[in-house]
Amino acid sequence: MVQDRETIQECIEKARQKLYQIADHHPELWHPEVIHQSMVLDELINEYNRLVNKNPNGLPHTLNYAVKQ
Repeated sequence: MVQDRETIQECIEKARQKLYQIADHHPELWHPEVIHQSMVLDELINEYNRLVNKNPNGLPHTLNYAVKQ
């Protein structure tokens, strides 16, 4: 798991570039390599969103809101 915001942004950009390269070689979007790299990129973006949306108390914003009610 990547902890640093800038590091994960770099990983996202590298994964995005790799996806572009794979898609250039396999124009069919359903090719297994394209799907795999797309899933890798999705997970990195999800991880980034979890990191960015975490409050100091460790709860995601949506859970923090639900706890306050």
